[in-house]
Amino acid sequence: MLEQLISDKKYQEAYLKLILLHPHDQAKFIASLDDEDKKQILEFYDDNELSKIMSYLDEDFAVRLLTKFDIDKQISIIKEMDIDDAVRLIDELPDLEQKEILNVVDDQNSLEKLLDYDVLEIGFLMTSKFVKIDSTLNVKEAMKILIEQAPEVESIGTIFVVNNNKYLGTLSLNQLIKAKGNVLINDLYKETPFVFDNDDIEYSINQMREYNLYEIAVCNEYDNLVGIVTLDDAIEEFERLSKENFARLSAIKEFKEKNIFKAALHRLPWLIILLLTSIPIALSAARFEEIILAVSLLALFQPLILDASGDVATQTLAVTLRDLSYNNKANFKEGFKEVVSGMLSGFILALAASIITYFLAISFKMEEPMMVSLLIALSLFITITLGPIVGFIIPVFLNKIKIDPAVASGPFITTIVDLSSLFIYFGLATLMLGGL
Repeated sequence: MLEQLISDKKYQEAYLKLILLHPHDQAKFIASLDDEDKKQILEFYDDNELSKIMSYLDEDFAVRLLTKFDIDKQISIIKEMDIDDAVRLIDELPDLEQKEILNVVDDQNSLEKLLDYDVLEIGFLMTSKFVKIDSTLNVKEAMKILIEQAPEVESIGTIFVVNNNKYLGTLSLNQLIKAKGNVLINDLYKETPFVFDNDDIEYSINQMREYNLYEIAVCNEYDNLVGIVTLDDAIEEFERLSKENFARLSAIKEFKEKNIFKAALHRLPWLIILLLTSIPIALSAARFEEIILAVSLLALFQPLILDASGDVATQTLAVTLRDLSYNNKANFKEGFKEVVSGMLSGFILALAASIITYFLAISFKMEEPMMVSLLIALSLFITITLGPIVGFIIPVFLNKIKIDPAVASGPFITTIVDLSSLFIYFGLATLMLGGL
């Protein structure tokens, strides 16, 4: 229906039907339109309606859309937005427009404080719109404050309890409603985990997951409550960070780079690095030319040896990066489990490969089929055991020396594992089959 109305250029009718939908669905539909249709239908939106859909748009698209309006309309839209959504949008604007907006908005001080945080700190994500009750009040007094604050806050499900603004814990709305009027808040609240405003976003989101929290308190270095982070914002940020981490691991700067030349230039440096790292691998393989020519079956199993160890290393890398992302430190217990798992996988694969190799060696009429099958088994077992060790040590080392392990680990691990596997495989071949 909406598509047909847009196709027929009936923009006002389309707007009247679109405005009845949830802002998320409106944002999704508008984002799918071409530039001319977007422009036409957005003409019918007032500032309040635009502020609602702006929160659900991709940040890059939201910024491009916002900058199409004059500065007065930009300010009007941002004034209507929740403070945490406004901060993320303002942070993407040019410096000059940021200053113009901050000079006239009502929440200037709050916005400036949030913009002072690094985008990877949880303080950048928090909101100052929440219900805060002093522990010295009784239930009746607290309910009065709750009713006064409710229209201005994002959620009233969790009430945050303080004493002289020092964070103490939380109280659910359900508890407050059920309690008697003369009971003190101090006797009702429970201690609930919090994070500091300069804590890493991924660590903070993990804390919410660990403790099953819908909102988490954010405190400064003096334990003063300065804001909260809500579950919807945490989920949205977690999705963004996951996509970003995957892109970094793949050495891709942008998933949706519009310009094909820029996309190629962004990816070219890492492709060149990978090309250069393949040169020592090729040179190393050339040193074992004699044994390869003497035992042609070795060339058949070379890709298996290299790929198997590389695959196991990559799996360990994923586990290690997850731990570094959550805690910024290595989990050596998990690392040990990965190595043991690699040994077990290596043993099973080695056993299967040795049986296959034995029959292949017989079909090739080789003199020592048992020795060849033993060689393949030993090579597979050693290289697959080596894979998780390298996949754990490299990202941990890079993290220690302040290099992003998500970006740099892949090329390092590929090179080290491939070179090691080549020397192990052909070195063993030279020792075991050199006399054939």
